[in-house]
Amino acid sequence: SGEAMVGNFGGLDSSVEITALGSPVNFLSRLDELTKAPEMAQLLKPGDLILCERSADLLRELGIPLELVLIDLCKMGLKVRDFPETRIVYTLKPNDVHYAALLEPYQTIREPDDVERAGGANGSES
Repeated sequence: SGEAMVGNFGGLDSSVEITALGSPVNFLSRLDELTKAPEMAQLLKPGDLILCERSADLLRELGIPLELVLIDLCKMGLKVRDFPETRIVYTLKPNDVHYAALLEPYQTIREPDDVERAGGANGSES
């Protein structure tokens, strides 16, 4: 979660090289490295999603009921390289219930202006 820049940086040779830059991109790269550690790999199955604490908190704030599984990296003796403050991550198993829970908020929005009328992205009243 966070801000990143995505675009064709330095592509003067007419090739389309889309690049993403920013802390969230770096974090995801380091988290991907961590999934290869045997202690972490044994907890994961193909298709599992891994969320940082901030992303999990944002989903909770939206009131989306998901079954997140907490992974305490410190207890496992693991660290996210270059992000030592990250102590907790979550896994989310893809299934029909989770898909329906994530899709539901989008089904109520018909047009971009509906987000404004609904009180913004978090659904709070203005």
